[in-house]
Amino acid sequence: MENFSKLNEIKNIYEKNILEACKLTPDMLDERGNKDPSDWKEDTQQMRGGLTYNPPTHNWVGYGLKVLDEYDNGNNDWIATNNNPNEWAVAFHGTSKSAVKPICEEGGKFFSTSKEGAKGQKCKNCININPKSQNLYKICEEGTYVSPEINYANYYANFFECPVIIMCRVNPNKIRIPQGEYEKKEWITDGTRNTIRPYRILININKTKKIFINLNITINNQLDNNK
Repeated sequence: MENFSKLNEIKNIYEKNILEACKLTPDMLDERGNKDPSDWKEDTQQMRGGLTYNPPTHNWVGYGLKVLDEYDNGNNDWIATNNNPNEWAVAFHGTSKSAVKPICEEGGKFFSTSKEGAKGQKCKNCININPKSQNLYKICEEGTYVSPEINYANYYANFFECPVIIMCRVNPNKIRIPQGEYEKKEWITDGTRNTIRPYRILININKTKKIFINLNITINNQLDNNK
């Protein structure tokens, strides 16, 4: 039990270091949005904003961003989980540590599909098949890439061995879903706060454990360095 407690303390230290590496300041975080791995209802398909939501697996820990009462004159319907008519859908955006803060800052913009590689480039030329979209059956065009699948978003994460994923809410009426092989993996938006809002940072705890093993860092050394 003592070793487990120490391992857990090291995990917390490492995750704290990741948040610091992402340059997220305390005023940007809100512990009310935090999620422990045991909080996720794994393998349960749910609905958010009228679109399918697949929760993260128990490999992920979440850190809430300060978003409550920050939009729509304090109306938090967009981030609710009660299927109200103003609720937004959930999506994931894998990115690098250096991009996290600029994206999460007020008015920050996400990467466009032009910077996301060949897959994003292919999707922008597809027909939009989102029945809730204002641009149904029109060309998706270039925009911001997000995914309803965390594992797919993880492909784009670029934090060395430890992925950083931004959990977002997306206006379901402004999502463009490309027809074809990527329609269940890629969504495209215009990247503005009227369309997409980051609300939680996700860190993979299994990757955290592997890093400590690979670097051969002992429990006692890590604790001593943080006394």
